[in-house]
Amino acid sequence: MTNIPGHQQSIKRRDDTRIGRQHAGLGQQTKITTHALIATATAAATIGLAATAHADEIYDFLSPSGNIVCFVSTSFDGTNGAECEIRDYTYVAPPKPPGCQLGGWGDRFSLKQGSAPVVHCHGDTNFVPGLPILPYGQTRSAGPITCNSEASGVTCTDRSTGHFFRLSRESYQLG
Repeated sequence: MTNIPGHQQSIKRRDDTRIGRQHAGLGQQTKITTHALIATATAAATIGLAATAHADEIYDFLSPSGNIVCFVSTSFDGTNGAECEIRDYTYVAPPKPPGCQLGGWGDRFSLKQGSAPVVHCHGDTNFVPGLPILPYGQTRSAGPITCNSEASGVTCTDRSTGHFFRLSRESYQLG
């Protein structure tokens, strides 16, 4: 076998068939096939995720007065919850905890499945333009968490535990 500079060397097998370039082509074909299999597996996994993503629900809404904004959601990790924020209120907010240095306190409440409702310390707002209005008498649910829009305010309840929060201009209630 002669080694010529600049040329690919072929290796002669016992049965006199030549391998070398054929393997380079086969290697490329194998690489393409492998990439195609990876792409197919990725697409299948994505389709599988899309099917489970159906359970991933998020409902953002404003009360008809525009004074309360809420979102109710089920996330990929299976966490169900609701969070509502009120813009204008006349109730007395609960005492501000010492660690809350941010501007917002007593106007944002949340409920996660299996837990008691909480009041949040925050420095932002959930009010953004263009959110849909949830008419009075309507509900939005994610798993066992349901929020009801009523003329008297919004109530979000965890049907699995009975925990809830109720929010209106005049009052709030945690249970």
